[in-house]
Amino acid sequence: MGNCISFPRVSTSRRCGTHGGQSDGTIAGTHAEEVIPCADSTSPDPPHPALYNQDVLALLFDVFNPFNRTDRATCARSARVCRAWAEPASSVVWSKGVDLTTLLRILHRPSSWDTAARKVFSSAPGVAQEKLQVIRHEAWQSFLRCGARIRELSEGTFGLIPAYVELTHFLIRKNGTQTFLPHLKTLHWRQRADSSGILVRLVPPSLESLVLHVDELTAGCPLGTLGLQLSSAAPFLRRLEITCQTGLPISFLIPLKSIRELTLHNVLTAFRPEDVRRLLKAPNLEALHLSIKNFAKCQRVMDSGPNLRSIYCIGMCEDLASFISLLDAPNLYDLGMYLLRPGDVDALRSLIGELKSAPCTRSVRSLKLIYGNSALRCDPTPLRYAVVAPQLAVGKIILQPLFGHFNQLDTLIVGSCHCPSVLTDDDVLMLAKAWPGLKKLSLPSHATSPYCSRVASFPSVASLYHLSYHCPELIHLEIELGDITLPPEFLQYPIPRIAHRLRTLKLSSLRWIEPDALALVLAEVVDGLFPTLDIDACIRDKRPHFQWHGWPLMWAKVRELQAERERRSIKNWQG
Repeated sequence: MGNCISFPRVSTSRRCGTHGGQSDGTIAGTHAEEVIPCADSTSPDPPHPALYNQDVLALLFDVFNPFNRTDRATCARSARVCRAWAEPASSVVWSKGVDLTTLLRILHRPSSWDTAARKVFSSAPGVAQEKLQVIRHEAWQSFLRCGARIRELSEGTFGLIPAYVELTHFLIRKNGTQTFLPHLKTLHWRQRADSSGILVRLVPPSLESLVLHVDELTAGCPLGTLGLQLSSAAPFLRRLEITCQTGLPISFLIPLKSIRELTLHNVLTAFRPEDVRRLLKAPNLEALHLSIKNFAKCQRVMDSGPNLRSIYCIGMCEDLASFISLLDAPNLYDLGMYLLRPGDVDALRSLIGELKSAPCTRSVRSLKLIYGNSALRCDPTPLRYAVVAPQLAVGKIILQPLFGHFNQLDTLIVGSCHCPSVLTDDDVLMLAKAWPGLKKLSLPSHATSPYCSRVASFPSVASLYHLSYHCPELIHLEIELGDITLPPEFLQYPIPRIAHRLRTLKLSSLRWIEPDALALVLAEVVDGLFPTLDIDACIRDKRPHFQWHGWPLMWAKVRELQAERERRSIKNWQG
């Protein structure tokens, strides 16, 4: 639900013109000009001067969520109150959650064009641009004002409507070959063959983040030239995320010198050692996400830039082991790896051995290890491979060899994708003792892979106690429980003296058990171990499928226990 803020009725000497009855929430707002409020004859008191202070209004409308439909509608109505409110309220509507199709609809309205132009615009998409008539001045100014408010833009259905592509070319030419999005910060764009050339002309120099999806239709387009053009059009581009259905040439990335965060999706775009070496030398690069191949026989050291802090690699175990051993990144903070087909235990042990001895891992404080059969969701192999895949002893093969290393580790994420795991209470106990300074911990879960859970093995409720007792700084925990029932020795564990400060606990289980009595007991255990939990954060983004149907009852009971404890605390304080 949106934020409920009631605005008083304000009367001014002049009101802004609007386009009423717009179902898509678009606003043709006016400039934020200084107005002098006048008293309303129906109101006993004049409006407070703070209602016209732009700093106060900016803070007031900043409370609204631009992605919430109710909040957007509230801001759309508020923009029609007076000229002073038009600009701050309209900025919320247009700043985020807007696509290019919505912006173009301002000029698609019949009132924006004369009769001749409407006939041309509604005709076949192959008409000549010179036949388009001049847009009405009011509509054009409204279009430019709305475009100047946009900070984050997505493509929407733009590429699916040929007339919109033709219209965009015309609008850029009408604006003097300049973009009509002068303050854009983030752009989500799908590069197609029919929209070639629009991206470079659309992005402003203020662009900082670009999420680019390259279709197979643009396989013949010169992507290397596009990278050079982007480096000139967006000199302050900091974050680039690319999903490419075909091979991505290294010549596309080299000209982008200002990139700090580079993410390359799709395993088909796996880079060779010489290409990765050129990427790592980027002077401003801080985070790199890519797939690698053919590293097993590489022997040349890979020097990175001085600012590299985070790296995430996808590849086979032998390639990842060679890459880690050759990487020279003295300031590396975050290290993540996706292990493809981890069935080769010898190669997996070799990778773990390189993690212990590699110089680049000495400064790592965040470690992420994901193992699975494929990184492509469209690959049908995982569904067949997972049925016959052997169990992977996560504690014995992956975790235990790393104990005694990574002494500064505060984040550990171990995940599985279509690969059955084996993790016991003893493994969790040794993990908690080895890294007592952990702040975030995520252990393997098969909540979306029921066929893997049939052969997998998970820890019990006793692991929650081990983590609460030995990891006092833990604030985020994700774990799947194999047995929700309490073990007999659980009652003999000593109770922690200091209340644990864990805030987020995401529990999952694939065991279907009668929920009522067990959920109440489990709620008392969870509340006793972690009394400061944020329940809203714990139940957020829970997958509804393959979940134990006692979780809602358990979390409701935990909320009741917290409320009762708070009431007792207030009563004792008042008494």
